[in-house]
Amino acid sequence: MIQLKYHHDELIKAIAGKDFERAAYEIDEMKEVTEKAKLLNITNDKLKGLFAQFYDKYLDGPLNSLANAAAKKDNIGLHTNMVSLTNNCNSCHRENNMSFMHFN
Repeated sequence: MIQLKYHHDELIKAIAGKDFERAAYEIDEMKEVTEKAKLLNITNDKLKGLFAQFYDKYLDGPLNSLANAAAKKDNIGLHTNMVSLTNNCNSCHRENNMSFMHFN
């Protein structure tokens, strides 16, 4: 999850700088990190289910929308979908009683 937070924050910087190539890279890195996490079938006493369930519910849609926006060099789409991704990350944290891990 720390890797996701890093790429999330770097993606915000890339979007702010209208660096579409960097944004696409950070989105791809987030997808790669989450794919690896899904393969590990991560669960623990904090998660209410497998990571893959939460990925499908909260991350898949926004990450794909972000990737499409980056490919189109659509800065408004990047901003809109970044807000959605951040809100979804925070929703997942709340659902798993970890709301103290809040993304901005």
